[in-house]
Amino acid sequence: MAGHAEKIQGWIKTSREYFRDVYGELKKVSWPSREETISKTKVTLVVILIFAIIIALFDLPITYLIKFILG
Repeated sequence: MAGHAEKIQGWIKTSREYFRDVYGELKKVSWPSREETISKTKVTLVVILIFAIIIALFDLPITYLIKFILG
């Protein structure tokens, strides 16, 4: 039973060290500003919209062609 308690204590110690390290690393991160985040989000949404339109433009004629062939 003592071995089991030691394993749990070891796990708790290891977990604490891990989360302490994670917190330390997160403090080093250079986080983007709110304006930068909003700007990049807008760019991402526009690019997604453009790709969706391109895919639709290729997909629609192929769909009609397949429906025509299969009748």
